[in-house]
Amino acid sequence: MKKIDHQQIKELKYNYIANGIYIGSNQCCQTHFDSELLKKGIEVDISLEEIRIDAPFGVQFYIWLPVKKGMAPSNDQLQFGTTILEKFIALKKKVYIHCENGHGRTSTLLAAYFIYKGKTIDEAIKFIKT
Repeated sequence: MKKIDHQQIKELKYNYIANGIYIGSNQCCQTHFDSELLKKGIEVDISLEEIRIDAPFGVQFYIWLPVKKGMAPSNDQLQFGTTILEKFIALKKKVYIHCENGHGRTSTLLAAYFIYKGKTIDEAIKFIKT
């Protein structure tokens, strides 16, 4: 297993989106799930990093959808990701979705979820950006 240095990104950066969904960088999961996020009640960690580098101790659920950096999740990953995200939201679980920086793979999955829920592509992108 390849070791990735989380210290390249020093600060935990994340945003609250809606319905208990947070997105952000991989700084959430160095040796345990970040205490700041746990205090917010986040119980689910969804990682889209290619290499499993998390040690998500502290969360109830961990989902790993490995996606190569610079690539989009596959159709199967998007379908599974949107379905599981909907299930966790229905259970009123707060979810943290991340890749390395929280911009590419993470936003793609989140946009797919909002499109699945009825938004247009443009509406989904605008909603995530605001």
